[in-house]
Amino acid sequence: NVLPLGTLTVTETKAPNGYLLDGAYMQADGSSEQIKGTYLTQISEDGELAILSGSNQYSVSDKVIRGGVKIQKRDLETKDTKAQGSATLQYTEFNIISLNDSPVLVEGKLYNKNETVKKIQTGVDGIASTSADLLPYGNYRLEESKAPEGYLTDGAKTIDFSITEDGKIVDLTDKSHSVYNQIKRGDIEGVKIGAGTHKRLAGVPFRITSKTTGESHIVVTDNNGQFSTASSWAS
Repeated sequence: NVLPLGTLTVTETKAPNGYLLDGAYMQADGSSEQIKGTYLTQISEDGELAILSGSNQYSVSDKVIRGGVKIQKRDLETKDTKAQGSATLQYTEFNIISLNDSPVLVEGKLYNKNETVKKIQTGVDGIASTSADLLPYGNYRLEESKAPEGYLTDGAKTIDFSITEDGKIVDLTDKSHSVYNQIKRGDIEGVKIGAGTHKRLAGVPFRITSKTTGESHIVVTDNNGQFSTASSWAS
Protein backbone atom coordinates (compact mmCIF):
# COMPACT_ATOMS: atom_id res chain seq x y z
CA ASN A 1 0.00 0.00 0.00
CA VAL A 2 1.85 3.07 -1.27
CA LEU A 3 -0.45 5.49 -3.07
CA PRO A 4 -3.08 7.65 -1.29
CA LEU A 5 -6.68 8.11 -2.44
CA GLY A 6 -6.94 10.34 -5.52
CA THR A 7 -6.31 10.54 -9.24
CA LEU A 8 -3.19 9.21 -10.93
CA THR A 9 -1.83 8.81 -14.46
CA VAL A 10 0.40 6.10 -15.85
CA THR A 11 2.66 6.80 -18.85
CA GLU A 12 5.67 4.91 -20.19
CA THR A 13 8.48 7.46 -20.46
CA LYS A 14 11.41 5.26 -21.46
CA ALA A 15 11.35 2.04 -23.45
CA PRO A 16 13.64 -0.86 -22.50
CA ASN A 17 16.80 -1.55 -24.52
CA GLY A 18 15.93 -2.75 -28.01
CA TYR A 19 12.35 -1.45 -27.98
CA LEU A 20 10.48 1.64 -29.17
CA LEU A 21 7.89 3.82 -27.44
CA ASP A 22 6.08 4.00 -30.78
CA GLY A 23 3.00 1.82 -30.65
CA ALA A 24 3.26 1.21 -26.90
CA TYR A 25 0.01 0.44 -25.11
CA MET A 26 -1.21 -0.76 -21.71
CA GLN A 27 -3.65 -3.59 -21.26
CA ALA A 28 -5.60 -4.45 -18.13
CA ASP A 29 -5.48 -7.99 -16.86
CA GLY A 30 -8.33 -9.92 -18.48
CA SER A 31 -9.22 -7.11 -20.92
CA SER A 32 -8.65 -6.88 -24.67
CA GLU A 33 -8.72 -3.06 -24.71
CA GLN A 34 -5.44 -1.41 -25.73
CA ILE A 35 -4.86 1.80 -23.79
CA LYS A 36 -2.48 4.07 -25.71
CA GLY A 37 -0.71 7.18 -24.46
CA THR A 38 -1.51 8.24 -20.90
CA TYR A 39 -3.77 6.13 -18.71
CA LEU A 40 -5.92 8.00 -16.20
CA THR A 41 -7.30 6.17 -13.18
CA GLN A 42 -8.52 6.75 -9.61
CA ILE A 43 -8.02 5.21 -6.22
CA SER A 44 -11.26 5.67 -4.33
CA GLU A 45 -12.91 4.53 -1.09
CA ASP A 46 -15.31 1.63 -1.07
CA GLY A 47 -16.38 1.26 2.54
CA GLU A 48 -13.24 0.40 4.43
CA LEU A 49 -11.36 -0.59 1.25
CA ALA A 50 -9.39 1.47 -1.28
CA ILE A 51 -10.04 0.29 -4.86
CA LEU A 52 -8.29 1.05 -8.17
CA SER A 53 -10.78 1.68 -10.96
CA GLY A 54 -10.36 -0.61 -13.94
CA SER A 55 -7.95 -3.27 -12.71
CA ASN A 56 -5.21 -3.91 -10.22
CA GLN A 57 -2.83 -5.30 -12.82
CA TYR A 58 -1.66 -3.89 -16.16
CA SER A 59 0.89 -5.02 -18.72
CA VAL A 60 2.76 -2.72 -21.10
CA SER A 61 3.58 -3.72 -24.68
CA ASP A 62 6.30 -2.04 -26.77
CA LYS A 63 7.32 -2.49 -30.37
CA VAL A 64 10.76 -4.10 -30.78
CA ILE A 65 13.39 -2.35 -32.92
CA ARG A 66 13.70 -4.06 -36.29
CA GLY A 67 16.19 -3.71 -39.14
CA GLY A 68 17.74 -5.57 -42.07
CA VAL A 69 21.02 -6.41 -43.76
CA LYS A 70 22.57 -6.15 -47.24
CA ILE A 71 25.64 -8.05 -48.45
CA GLN A 72 27.78 -7.91 -51.62
CA LYS A 73 29.56 -10.79 -53.39
CA ARG A 74 32.94 -10.14 -55.00
CA ASP A 75 35.57 -12.02 -57.01
CA LEU A 76 38.51 -12.93 -54.75
CA GLU A 77 41.12 -12.29 -57.44
CA THR A 78 39.84 -9.07 -59.02
CA LYS A 79 38.02 -7.73 -55.92
CA ASP A 80 35.33 -6.66 -58.41
CA THR A 81 31.55 -7.08 -58.21
CA LYS A 82 31.60 -8.61 -61.71
CA ALA A 83 32.34 -12.29 -62.26
CA GLN A 84 35.14 -13.58 -64.50
CA GLY A 85 34.51 -15.50 -67.71
CA SER A 86 31.18 -17.30 -67.83
CA ALA A 87 30.89 -17.50 -64.03
CA THR A 88 28.26 -15.51 -62.15
CA LEU A 89 27.83 -13.95 -58.73
CA GLN A 90 24.07 -14.45 -58.91
CA TYR A 91 22.22 -17.11 -56.88
CA THR A 92 24.69 -17.15 -54.00
CA GLU A 93 22.81 -18.27 -50.90
CA PHE A 94 23.36 -16.93 -47.38
CA ASN A 95 21.99 -18.07 -44.03
CA ILE A 96 21.19 -15.44 -41.40
CA ILE A 97 21.80 -17.05 -38.00
CA SER A 98 20.62 -15.70 -34.63
CA LEU A 99 23.34 -15.19 -32.01
CA ASN A 100 20.87 -14.05 -29.36
CA ASP A 101 20.30 -15.88 -26.07
CA SER A 102 16.57 -15.10 -26.21
CA PRO A 103 14.29 -16.24 -29.09
CA VAL A 104 13.61 -13.82 -31.98
CA LEU A 105 10.38 -13.54 -33.97
CA VAL A 106 11.02 -13.49 -37.73
CA GLU A 107 8.14 -13.63 -40.21
CA GLY A 108 5.79 -14.97 -37.55
CA LYS A 109 8.06 -17.75 -36.26
CA LEU A 110 10.28 -17.89 -33.16
CA TYR A 111 13.91 -18.92 -33.59
CA ASN A 112 16.41 -19.87 -30.89
CA LYS A 113 20.13 -19.13 -30.67
CA ASN A 114 22.26 -20.58 -33.52
CA GLU A 115 19.19 -21.26 -35.69
CA THR A 116 18.86 -19.95 -39.24
CA VAL A 117 16.13 -17.30 -39.22
CA LYS A 118 16.23 -16.47 -42.95
CA LYS A 119 17.88 -17.51 -46.23
CA ILE A 120 18.67 -14.80 -48.80
CA GLN A 121 20.00 -15.01 -52.37
CA THR A 122 22.06 -12.63 -54.51
CA GLY A 123 20.67 -11.02 -57.66
CA VAL A 124 22.44 -10.24 -60.93
CA ASP A 125 24.37 -7.46 -59.19
CA GLY A 126 25.76 -9.88 -56.59
CA ILE A 127 23.77 -8.21 -53.80
CA ALA A 128 21.52 -10.02 -51.34
CA SER A 129 19.27 -8.01 -49.03
CA THR A 130 16.44 -8.37 -46.55
CA SER A 131 13.59 -5.97 -45.89
CA ALA A 132 14.25 -3.10 -43.47
CA ASP A 133 12.05 -4.61 -40.75
CA LEU A 134 12.89 -8.32 -40.86
CA LEU A 135 15.28 -8.79 -37.93
CA PRO A 136 14.56 -7.87 -34.30
CA TYR A 137 17.10 -5.94 -32.23
CA GLY A 138 20.12 -8.17 -31.56
CA ASN A 139 23.16 -9.96 -32.99
CA TYR A 140 23.31 -12.13 -36.09
CA ARG A 141 25.73 -13.96 -38.39
CA LEU A 142 25.81 -14.14 -42.20
CA GLU A 143 27.12 -17.45 -43.51
CA GLU A 144 27.41 -18.48 -47.16
CA SER A 145 25.62 -21.78 -47.71
CA LYS A 146 25.90 -22.07 -51.50
CA ALA A 147 28.57 -20.62 -53.81
CA PRO A 148 27.55 -19.12 -57.18
CA GLU A 149 28.14 -20.99 -60.43
CA GLY A 150 31.80 -21.05 -61.42
CA TYR A 151 33.09 -20.26 -57.92
CA LEU A 152 34.41 -22.17 -54.93
CA THR A 153 33.46 -21.59 -51.32
CA ASP A 154 37.20 -21.00 -50.70
CA GLY A 155 37.74 -17.44 -49.49
CA ALA A 156 34.16 -16.98 -48.26
CA LYS A 157 33.97 -15.82 -44.64
CA THR A 158 31.23 -15.44 -42.05
CA ILE A 159 30.26 -11.92 -40.98
CA ASP A 160 28.72 -10.95 -37.63
CA PHE A 161 26.51 -7.87 -37.45
CA SER A 162 24.05 -6.21 -35.08
CA ILE A 163 20.61 -4.64 -35.49
CA THR A 164 20.47 -1.52 -33.30
CA GLU A 165 18.39 1.05 -35.24
CA ASP A 166 14.77 0.78 -36.30
CA GLY A 167 14.08 0.62 -40.03
CA LYS A 168 17.79 0.65 -40.95
CA ILE A 169 19.52 -1.85 -43.24
CA VAL A 170 23.05 -2.74 -42.14
CA ASP A 171 25.14 -2.14 -45.28
CA LEU A 172 27.91 -4.72 -45.80
CA THR A 173 28.56 -3.96 -49.47
CA ASP A 174 31.90 -2.13 -49.15
CA LYS A 175 35.16 -3.96 -49.94
CA SER A 176 36.06 -4.58 -46.31
CA HIS A 177 32.76 -6.34 -45.54
CA SER A 178 31.90 -8.06 -48.84
CA VAL A 179 32.14 -11.84 -49.14
CA TYR A 180 34.77 -13.02 -51.64
CA ASN A 181 34.95 -16.29 -53.58
CA GLN A 182 37.74 -17.96 -55.52
CA ILE A 183 36.85 -18.63 -59.15
CA LYS A 184 37.29 -22.17 -60.43
CA ARG A 185 40.39 -22.57 -62.60
CA GLY A 186 41.63 -25.35 -64.88
CA ASP A 187 44.05 -26.03 -67.74
CA ILE A 188 44.15 -27.47 -71.23
CA GLU A 189 46.92 -29.63 -72.67
CA GLY A 190 47.43 -31.63 -75.85
CA VAL A 191 49.82 -33.21 -78.39
CA LYS A 192 50.25 -32.24 -82.04
CA ILE A 193 50.95 -35.16 -84.38
CA GLY A 194 51.22 -35.56 -88.13
CA ALA A 195 48.37 -37.24 -90.02
CA GLY A 196 49.17 -40.82 -90.92
CA THR A 197 52.71 -40.81 -89.47
CA HIS A 198 51.74 -39.88 -85.90
CA LYS A 199 55.02 -38.00 -85.77
CA ARG A 200 55.03 -35.35 -83.05
CA LEU A 201 55.28 -31.85 -84.45
CA ALA A 202 57.20 -29.09 -82.67
CA GLY A 203 56.71 -25.33 -82.90
CA VAL A 204 53.01 -25.41 -83.83
CA PRO A 205 51.10 -22.40 -82.42
CA PHE A 206 47.56 -22.65 -81.05
CA ARG A 207 45.39 -19.66 -80.21
CA ILE A 208 43.22 -19.99 -77.09
CA THR A 209 40.38 -17.45 -77.06
CA SER A 210 37.85 -16.63 -74.38
CA LYS A 211 34.35 -16.72 -75.87
CA THR A 212 33.17 -14.49 -73.04
CA THR A 213 35.70 -11.66 -73.17
CA GLY A 214 37.43 -12.16 -76.54
CA GLU A 215 40.87 -12.24 -74.86
CA SER A 216 43.29 -14.63 -76.60
CA HIS A 217 46.77 -16.11 -76.05
CA ILE A 218 49.16 -18.19 -78.13
CA VAL A 219 50.58 -21.50 -76.90
CA VAL A 220 53.29 -23.32 -78.92
CA THR A 221 54.11 -27.05 -78.94
CA ASP A 222 57.52 -28.06 -77.59
CA ASN A 223 60.01 -30.49 -79.18
CA ASN A 224 57.77 -33.39 -78.18
CA GLY A 225 54.75 -31.80 -79.85
CA GLN A 226 53.17 -31.15 -76.46
CA PHE A 227 51.54 -28.00 -75.09
CA SER A 228 49.91 -27.09 -71.75
CA THR A 229 48.58 -23.98 -70.06
CA ALA A 230 49.52 -25.22 -66.56
CA SER A 231 51.94 -22.92 -64.75
CA SER A 232 53.73 -25.99 -63.38
CA TRP A 233 54.29 -27.56 -66.81
CA ALA A 234 57.90 -27.89 -68.00
CA SER A 235 58.32 -28.29 -71.75
